[in-house]
Amino acid sequence: MKGNTKSTFNEFELLTVHNLYVLSTIGETHKILKTVIPPTLLSLFTKSQLNPMRLLLPSENRLVNLSKNFVYNAHIVWNKLFTDSNYTLDDDTFDIETTYIKRRVREYLLSIQKRHGDTWSVTNFYMS
Repeated sequence: MKGNTKSTFNEFELLTVHNLYVLSTIGETHKILKTVIPPTLLSLFTKSQLNPMRLLLPSENRLVNLSKNFVYNAHIVWNKLFTDSNYTLDDDTFDIETTYIKRRVREYLLSIQKRHGDTWSVTNFYMS
């Protein structure tokens, strides 16, 4: 008999490793942008003047090995969540606590993960 873990993930509200990565990346990025610490990392993040929720990608010469770079991936995850999807926050994102952001993002990721009943699908993983 073939087993499936999705019902267990849904029952206990566990995030998959893919969605945990998104949650952790959003949390760490928010902390950097909110507290402006450490300044060396903050200098790699630039907010768009047209849409303050969009982060502009740093130039390639500032980052080495882009696909494995936290700052590069943080820009992609942040922009996909806050500007390219229907996900929104009611408050000013940089005036609220990181724990609140993480809780809301976790709820959003769980709702995506629960789609399609007890069968895993590519759409159950946010960055797919």
